[in-house]
Amino acid sequence: MNNIKETVAGNILALRQAAGMTQAELAEKLNYSDKAVSKWEHGEALPDIGTLAEICSIFGITMDSLVYEPLSDFDKKREEEAAVARASEKKQRVRTRIVITLMSLVLVWFIAVITFVVWQFFDHTNHNAWLAFVYAVPISSIVSLVLVSVWFGRSLRFVSITVLLWSLLAAIYTSMLAFFAESFWYVFLLGIPGQVIIFLWWSMKGVSRK
Repeated sequence: MNNIKETVAGNILALRQAAGMTQAELAEKLNYSDKAVSKWEHGEALPDIGTLAEICSIFGITMDSLVYEPLSDFDKKREEEAAVARASEKKQRVRTRIVITLMSLVLVWFIAVITFVVWQFFDHTNHNAWLAFVYAVPISSIVSLVLVSVWFGRSLRFVSITVLLWSLLAAIYTSMLAFFAESFWYVFLLGIPGQVIIFLWWSMKGVSRK
């Protein structure tokens, strides 16, 4: 019985203080005097079963937690539950961001399809409408880079910038081939110093974060 009194006393005191309530405020909710609450918190008396149930209702805990578990154990359970809830929220947040990113990329390609169709409709003799799909790749990389920079880590940012560089050079090369019917393959040489700069920038970011 003494152990139960001590546990209840410590739990009532800790719960009341955590809720920012005075003894008088708790007593008013329970229709008792503040002296009765003081006796409970000092282990000099034990509330009846009905009052214990009301205390559990006020603080949102179970009877077993109030009577048998020291608040330290109860807090530990709450922290574990909160950690699980945070992990669940994080997964949901990541899932939402991935969906938004994919929807944005799909929108880019939808616009590319519309551009291709409109181009073909108004100019049947022009056979370069397919370039809309070629330029959709670097544009997708730009959209991806923006979203990745806001939501995700440096590694994905590095990948997005790299894809943007080489897809843009490929688009330029393809455009030159389509309009001039000549292979300007050496445009890809610009990608070498560009890739080196991207790698050095990524390395500097890593150093600055250490």
